[in-house]
This record gives sequence, structure tokens and C-alpha cells, in this order.
Amino acid sequence: GTKRAFEGQAASGMTVVSALRLAAAAGGFPVATSSNGDIAAIAGMANGSRKRWRSYLNAVAIAERPGHIEVRPGDRILLRYE
Repeated sequence: GTKRAFEGQAASGMTVVSALRLAAAAGGFPVATSSNGDIAAIAGMANGSRKRWRSYLNAVAIAERPGHIEVRPGDRILLRYE
């Protein structure tokens, strides 16, 4: 798969999903999220029965929905399709 990296400032109240939306706007790729805060698809790669988008914050898997996890300055977000 393609690896892409984006850097930016964390604003007050920013979540993993809102950071992803900013990266998508900068990178020109579509993002779909569900109303409950999950990532449904990135750049046409949608969650399926075998693979789904998994979120990591500072190298630790996120157990909660990414739309509910706030990020702080210096946090590193990793999204993997696995």
C-alpha cells in the first residue's frame, strides 16, 4: 500500500478523526466516517470483513472510537489498513 505522512498543529478539542479530515483536505483524498466516530474508508479503501482501518496514538492501539479520542501537541497518529 501507499504510505503518506502529514504534520500539523493540534488544536483544542481536535480528535483523531478531525486530524484525519485535515490531512485528507491537504492531501486531496476522500475520507468517510460513521456517525459513531469510526473511520469507514480512506482514499477508497473501505472497512471489510477481512481488513479494517485501525488507529494508533503514540504507537498504542486505540480501543475507543477514533472520533472520540482527543489529540494533544506532539501526539503521533498512525492509521493502518489491517
